[in-house]
Amino acid sequence: MGKKTNKWWLILMLALSACGHSDLQDGTSSAEAQSQDTKESAEAIDYTNIVSNPSEMRAGDILFVGSKGTGNLDFSGVESDATFTLIMGTAAVTQQTQALYVSSDEVVEAVESDLVVDLDGEKNLQEEFHDQLRDREIDLAISEQFVEETISFGKAVAQPSVLSEGDEQTFRVLSSLTSGTSYTEVTATADCIGQEVVFFVDSRVSESVLSQSDIDALCTRFDLVAAREQALFGEASDINKDGKVVVLMTPQVNKLGGMGGGIITGFFNAADLMRRSASNPVSNEQEILFIMVPDPAGQYGTSISRSFAMDNLLPTVLPHELQHAISYHLHVLKNKGTVENSCLNEGLSHLAEDLMGHGQENPSRYNLYLRSPSSYPMGEGCSANLATRGGYYLFLRYLYEQHADGDIFIQRLLDTSLTGSKNIENAFAGSDKDFDSFAEFFMRWQTVLVLSNSGLTKDVRFNYEERVRNSETDEWGGVSLNGEAEDGRGTVLRGVTGYSALSSGTQSLRSGSSKFFRLNSVPESLELDMGSDDQSFGVLIRTE
Repeated sequence: MGKKTNKWWLILMLALSACGHSDLQDGTSSAEAQSQDTKESAEAIDYTNIVSNPSEMRAGDILFVGSKGTGNLDFSGVESDATFTLIMGTAAVTQQTQALYVSSDEVVEAVESDLVVDLDGEKNLQEEFHDQLRDREIDLAISEQFVEETISFGKAVAQPSVLSEGDEQTFRVLSSLTSGTSYTEVTATADCIGQEVVFFVDSRVSESVLSQSDIDALCTRFDLVAAREQALFGEASDINKDGKVVVLMTPQVNKLGGMGGGIITGFFNAADLMRRSASNPVSNEQEILFIMVPDPAGQYGTSISRSFAMDNLLPTVLPHELQHAISYHLHVLKNKGTVENSCLNEGLSHLAEDLMGHGQENPSRYNLYLRSPSSYPMGEGCSANLATRGGYYLFLRYLYEQHADGDIFIQRLLDTSLTGSKNIENAFAGSDKDFDSFAEFFMRWQTVLVLSNSGLTKDVRFNYEERVRNSETDEWGGVSLNGEAEDGRGTVLRGVTGYSALSSGTQSLRSGSSKFFRLNSVPESLELDMGSDDQSFGVLIRTE
């Protein structure tokens, strides 16, 4: 390497791909490139070595560059036709940006593209609506009056009312995407009563849109799921002591989605656990999940066919929203803490969908994340948009599989007053000193996004478990990063995006994010400047 005064800085910038869009011309995802590289290579290695010098690396091996300061990579002795993927990232959880540099005396050949896609993770109104619900939950959780009133309210209920199928009730449903006190009243009938759940259906919903057999099918399945989910994740509260969670299927949820020009499939509102009052007029004084209905004609908002609602949306939203109800009960009412970090909370709900046999909405979410990981930072206070939810699902699914007992890991995440990264560290409680912190979890998981399903290594530390079909739902469970998702949406997964271009300037990464850079030619050396943040990292992976 030349003298420092003669160096010029090469800053790695991702030219990000929106997979499947015809306007992207030059991009090749790292997964696609790896597939090309490994077509004629030897069988995948059984064990990935973690080495200290590029010359020691086989395809599928890893070199970790330590945080803080400068790390030098000498490529002397590396075959000229070798290829590598370089990851530069930061596992910092506080909201900040970190500048990372790559220095070389020569231009490193790269997959070039004149297209830069800006996927900044802006939320739509529907996502903002759910964020506001979580924010209101935080406000309620830190209110000692709310917690005490909720607990005393539950104690004051001497005898729950006896409910029969055909009974009608009036419910208050939020009527605004921005106000927590605006509501409309709807009348609904108890059409199915299970052991764990009661399905009420809005009187405006016709038999042609949602038949009794549809309701019975949803109710029977969710009654089973609710029992399993509470056995794994923990119990929901029972403020009115009826032993049930109400599912209210109402087109008012569709209307809320239509206000934002999209779809809201359902929501849980913690205000329902508090007494109805002038300051809390929306309360229904019971555990309740508000769920959309099919709307083929688009009468109440976006047109949603019965088949798509029954096959994709409704089976997934039920376990998703139940997780939010369970999380609130355990974090706030039982353990006297605050609400879980919004992104982690949403990630757990997507994991609940998967573990309950209804995970087919997840691939379309995590495909968004894989297209541009640097655009969706996962630090504390992150934006819980669809892509970040997909990223957190992938992260939690990996930790669930890596833990000695994934079910215990989930239970510890819920039944606690801890939140965010500290909660993840405490819940995982790993015995491996090299894999027991959030930064280590994040760095290894980012590496897995390159190696898993690549055909490079069989090492279980760097692969997701092979996904399998649920015997009851016939839906795929688990993660695949490549190929047809078979999710009813036509999603095609192409691995993590590895587009890159070279330019001078400052490379900034936001908290909990990484950029992936594919080296198509072997440089003489690289110098990585990791800055002053001890959460920053570099990972070099040999791909051929």
